[in-house]
Amino acid sequence: WYTTFRSDSSTGVYYVGTDLPDQGTAININGNQASRSTVITADRLRTVELRFGTSGKAYRYLNGYIGNIVTKRTTAVYAEGVTAADTTGKGIVGKLGEGFVDVPFTAWVKDAKYGEERQLAVGFIEISGELSGNPDGEWDPGTTKNPVGNEAILIFDADYDPTGSQIQYTGNSSKWADVFKGYTLDDPVATPEQIKIAASKMFNVMYAVGLKRKTPNVFYSDGDVFTIPMETYPYTDADEYTFKTPLKGELGESDKKALFDKVNVFPNPLFGFNPATSYTDRTSDFVTPDEPFVTFSNLPENVTIKIYSLSGILLRTLTTADKSNPTSPFLQWNLKNESGLRAASGMYIAIVTAPGYGEKILKFAIILPQKYIKNY
Repeated sequence: WYTTFRSDSSTGVYYVGTDLPDQGTAININGNQASRSTVITADRLRTVELRFGTSGKAYRYLNGYIGNIVTKRTTAVYAEGVTAADTTGKGIVGKLGEGFVDVPFTAWVKDAKYGEERQLAVGFIEISGELSGNPDGEWDPGTTKNPVGNEAILIFDADYDPTGSQIQYTGNSSKWADVFKGYTLDDPVATPEQIKIAASKMFNVMYAVGLKRKTPNVFYSDGDVFTIPMETYPYTDADEYTFKTPLKGELGESDKKALFDKVNVFPNPLFGFNPATSYTDRTSDFVTPDEPFVTFSNLPENVTIKIYSLSGILLRTLTTADKSNPTSPFLQWNLKNESGLRAASGMYIAIVTAPGYGEKILKFAIILPQKYIKNY
């Protein structure tokens, strides 16, 4: 029964907070560019249902009455604060002075992720007759000549109060609420949170919903449900992550076995050439021969590594004693055999053995640059 959503006709569902990217600085509500809320945050977003045919109460705001010829378009004042004098030349107001009125819908959080189902406070905005609206105190979008007179629904991030006593949404006789601009709430019963909400433009509206009828004589059917789904919940500063680590970093036996399955050697292949430390004709004292090495990783505490050439010759046997620390999961081989001579370029096999875990066979390549001996 409602038209396809178009932002230029103020129809659709709008999140009014400022903390999601690419949202812009304003939203189009009833044809007005309304600034976004600074108190609602994305962690408060939930899947919400508008249930039609179930009557409830809503806070009513009137746009286009308070202010001069320019500023009145940017105000949406709680209807109780609009007097007969404010309507002069601006069209008749139905239910004058009534700010908390009956509406044919209710709003509910029904969110499986959070396991919540609760009724929310709602409001709606009517446009003055001067601006071709129909401020009759009834929620009846799409019944005027105004192309954007869709009487936007405001779904607040607050539980429903059937008495209309949520003073942050009403204000009082000293200062009536203005949902477009925010206002200073001066009331002895107001809490700091209510004062904060009142001061924000768009208060703590979770969603602004613009629904416009296709034709004046076609409307909702009792039982219709309009769902605002949360398909992807945003990451926010309110998210908390918890995790556990083993006591003193100690691994259980199954973890140790899984780690042994990941024993590896790197870099592979090793290209053992570094121009900054290789043999050159330079004579500076700080220039020393390069000392390449490979590193075995994910090792248990007790381990033996035998390194062979492809022809089966054992070049070197490394043990836990060759680690920098017995408990370290790393062990470096300096590419030297048991006689202290540098291994040649080629392919090598390492057999890693650990009591209780078995063997792991690794293959790796070494590529070394040609060396020139300076002294004979």
